[in-house]
Amino acid sequence: TVKNNHNPEWNFKAAFDVDQHTTEDITITVFDDDFGKDDSLGSTVLTIKSVQEQQLLNQWIPLEKCKSGEVLLSAEFISNTSIEQQKLLEVGITVGKEEVNSTEFATKELITKDLVNEENQKTSEKGAKGLINILKTDNNISTEPDKTEPEPSKYVEEIHLEPQQKTEILTIKEKTPELVFEKTTESLPLPQKTLEAGQIVITVHKARDIEKKGMLGKADPYVKMTLGNQKAKSATVNNDYNPEWNFKAAFDVDQHTTEDITITVFDDDFGKDDSLGSTVLSINTVQEHQQLLNQWIPLKQCKSGEVLLSA
Repeated sequence: TVKNNHNPEWNFKAAFDVDQHTTEDITITVFDDDFGKDDSLGSTVLTIKSVQEQQLLNQWIPLEKCKSGEVLLSAEFISNTSIEQQKLLEVGITVGKEEVNSTEFATKELITKDLVNEENQKTSEKGAKGLINILKTDNNISTEPDKTEPEPSKYVEEIHLEPQQKTEILTIKEKTPELVFEKTTESLPLPQKTLEAGQIVITVHKARDIEKKGMLGKADPYVKMTLGNQKAKSATVNNDYNPEWNFKAAFDVDQHTTEDITITVFDDDFGKDDSLGSTVLSINTVQEHQQLLNQWIPLKQCKSGEVLLSA
């Protein structure tokens, strides 16, 4: 329950199981949480068949059995086949991670053993060289023993350095497989879907709560749509912050089209017309869903305002 609010936000999600025996549709009702019996504030019915045919995305639906009110809905149909495929995919990812972890552990163990053997060999070689040097020194002993005799502290210091160097080398080598593993797990960007050649027909029905600019008078808004070199401009509605245009325009698209359609509301004024906000309509989205019907889209680069679109 959202308390003391005539424009509540729920972001409430629910899932319903349907099959070939389902005959009813989904009823959505808004209630007033009160003592005793909760009063109905309006309701609407969502047809399951329409959702199965086409995804519903951020669409304002009027409430019935009330004086006013709308609810913003999104809905999609997920088949049992898709659900099973998703479960199998998740299981496959889990098994893959376990195999990678096992491989990584085995690789580390082999590297560590190789390094230990390598260090032992180096230590033996160093020991042999040291012994040869000592013997050479002993053969060259002169009558002045204080100058030619090796300093005991020097050899003790070299012996103590060996374990430190060995530990440092092992630490560096163990980090190397982890860095390589992290780089190989980076996701690659997905290729953008190629557009289908045809026409995108857009209708800007109206706007509401557009930004109020200036100290005197009201805005004289018009809407302008742009796709590359293709442009379309509506008529101006004078002195209205909630204008209605019902303006329709068609744009040609093909596989070479890289831009999206920009929709901007302007204030028709003397000199330069001020922008009252804009939005961008993705052509890929329209082609994917086939149809956009009576959807309120917020305007950007402004303080307030929305436009009602169909495409």
